[in-house]
Amino acid sequence: PMTEVYLSFYQAILPVFTSANLMFQRTAPMVHLVRGSLFSLIRKTMGKFIRPELLTVSDDELVQKSGESTCTNQLFIGFTTRQVLIRLAADTIEQRQINVFYAGVRNFYKAATSYMIKKFLLKHEVLHHASFCNFELRMEAEISLIKFFIERYPVFFESLNLDDLHDEFVLYKTSPDLTPEILKLATVTETIGLDFLRMDTIW
Repeated sequence: PMTEVYLSFYQAILPVFTSANLMFQRTAPMVHLVRGSLFSLIRKTMGKFIRPELLTVSDDELVQKSGESTCTNQLFIGFTTRQVLIRLAADTIEQRQINVFYAGVRNFYKAATSYMIKKFLLKHEVLHHASFCNFELRMEAEISLIKFFIERYPVFFESLNLDDLHDEFVLYKTSPDLTPEILKLATVTETIGLDFLRMDTIW
């Protein structure tokens, strides 16, 4: 009977990783979204077993919370999984089996989080500095993010006037929201619920 419980949990948690996998298969340019998307996946996973108030920190501080946990009845296992457990607990399975299941779920979340923190390129300089191209977060961008690319790839910026760059950057940060026409042209929908803006179209 516990097979039904484990399969139900698998069905509940799989969409979290499927959505992220589909995003990384996009053909449109999105290097400026990669780092944020990686942290978003980690945050979503940690939100399944860590108290929400502990996740209200910066991305860099987030990885330090990965070892913390909540009590058993707060673990996310999916609504259907919880209903199956309640039904089976009435006359089919023992409390010991339920405890083993919850321990396995907690270990799964911890292992998944640790793996992502270890394997993801969270500290990759290009991914970090490219985030200034995220139009929706333009007010949070700093000009130092652009200067990184100027220093790293000087051959592409030999004719660039840095004073003009500063003025253009200010214009970018203070630019108004997109008109419906531009928003429609710039929005890419390759998967339902995973829309994003193409900066080359906005420019």
